[in-house]
Amino acid sequence: PDVTVARRRLRDLEDDLNSTKIAPSLYATRKRQLQEIRTSLSQGGPGRNYVSPEDAKNMTGNQLLQAQRDVMAHQDDMLQDVSKGLDNLKNYSYNIRDEADLHIKLLDDMDGDVDQATAGLRAEAQRAQKIRQQSNTCW
Repeated sequence: PDVTVARRRLRDLEDDLNSTKIAPSLYATRKRQLQEIRTSLSQGGPGRNYVSPEDAKNMTGNQLLQAQRDVMAHQDDMLQDVSKGLDNLKNYSYNIRDEADLHIKLLDDMDGDVDQATAGLRAEAQRAQKIRQQSNTCW
C-alpha cells in the first residue's frame, strides 16, 4: 500500500514538473531525481540502495566493498544535487536583494518627486488664493 501511494505521488510530481516552467538545467535535475525515485520504487521501495545485514552475510569482502562504494557514490550524487539547489537558492536571494534595492531607490526617488509636487501644488494654491482675493477687491 505504501509503494502504491508513493507511485501515485510520483506521477503527480511528474505531472507538476511537466506543467511548471523552470530553467532547463533545473528541469533535467528534477527529472533525473524523479527517475531515480521511480527506479527505487521498482526495486522494492525507497532505501533499497543499501546492503541489509542478511544480504551482507552472503557477500564476499570485495562485494561488500563495492556495495559500500555504490552507496557512497549515490550519497555523493545526492549531496551534489543539494549543493546545486543551495547555489540556486543563493543566486535567487541575491537577485531578490538586488531587486529590492532597486525598488527602494525607485521609491526614494518617487518620494522626492511627490514632495516636490506637493510643494508646487501648495505654491499654486497660495497664488490662486491671492488672485481670488485681488479679484474680490476689484468688484
